[in-house]
Amino acid sequence: MHNDSNYLHRILAFSEKQNVRTSRPVHGSNGIKLLDPGVHLSAALYDKLVLHKLAVPIDECLALENPVSADLLEADLNRLVLTQHDFRFFCQSQDVLSSVQLHFKTFPLSPLAAFKLTIMRQQLPEAYQHSLEVAYCVLVLVMNLKGLNDQQQQYALAAGLFHDIGLLHVDPDVLQHDGPLGERQRQQIYAHPLTGHLIVGRLQEWPAPVGRAVLEHHERLDASGYRR
Repeated sequence: MHNDSNYLHRILAFSEKQNVRTSRPVHGSNGIKLLDPGVHLSAALYDKLVLHKLAVPIDECLALENPVSADLLEADLNRLVLTQHDFRFFCQSQDVLSSVQLHFKTFPLSPLAAFKLTIMRQQLPEAYQHSLEVAYCVLVLVMNLKGLNDQQQQYALAAGLFHDIGLLHVDPDVLQHDGPLGERQRQQIYAHPLTGHLIVGRLQEWPAPVGRAVLEHHERLDASGYRR
């Protein structure tokens, strides 16, 4: 999962538009150094990276310029979500809306989480906007429940924001496919909640229930969802 071809393609496509450099040496699992620190990522490095099992996941060895920040999340919420009438109407209280915006503005982002969201924002903009919309709706809902503190509300926001992060590892042709999917294509779609769950498991700042919400976000009460 850490350096699969689909994810690596997205990172390299991003690196063609913005500077992506190694922040530490990249080693194979056999101890051989593949890249020095400070190397600019380019498509020419694809074979070297994809053909080796890495000692450390590739996204923990890279640094981006201007990664997604909490301030940017709030700005994108205002620009992409709250400009839509239906979403703004969903939050009828100005006090609740202000609290929602504050939650986004103060959302804790580790370097790994910021990296993932930055790649998603640029390479999968529709999925990124959808994730903002889901995070917003979930947060408004839980803020109307009694007994949940600010930290628990942040957990709900995190679950909404990361619920589709597993799509970074799905073949772009599958996501862009027009028409019925074949069995192998469907399996990639069915796998993205599990992939997202594994990703959130690497984000040490979030407890297990956030990852479970990501894992189960396509399950249905009548058991007709997936992956189970």
